[in-house]
Formats: sequence, C-alpha cells, structure tokens
Amino acid sequence: MQQISFTTLSPFDHVQRALDALRSMGFALEALRVENAGADLYRVDIHYRPRGNLSPETFVKRLGLRNGLRLIDPPWNNAQPLAACG
Repeated sequence: MQQISFTTLSPFDHVQRALDALRSMGFALEALRVENAGADLYRVDIHYRPRGNLSPETFVKRLGLRNGLRLIDPPWNNAQPLAACG
C-alpha cells in the first residue's frame, strides 16, 4: 500500500480531483482522511494500492501539478499499515 499526503485550502476540489486521478489510473482506494490543519488549511492523507502498469510516482506527479496543493514529504516507497491512518 502507498500513501500520499498534501495540504490544501480547497479540500472539496482537491480531494475530488485526487480520487478521480486514482480511478482513472485504475488504482484502489484503501483509506482517506481529511483534517483541519488550522487557518482554513486542510491536510489530506490518501492510502491507495497501485494496480496495472502505472506507477505510484505517476500519481504523485499528476497531483503535484495541481495549483494550491502542496505535497507533504515525497512519498516514494512509504507503505504503511492501514491502522496508521487513524
């Protein structure tokens, strides 16, 4: 399982776009958490399982192109157990 985390001022827009990207890439969603991080900033954690020919790095690059979204810690090879989601 892979994880990506980012902060955003527009969680409704960015979470929807991230989920659309996961779906279009054929990846499986394992868990999703959105938390208020103060001052209208939100932290989003997505745990997912890659499937098919596309890599997790491709997903991260696609999300990194979104305006207003800031990735937290490049997530290369950061598999964590689902229980770590909270």
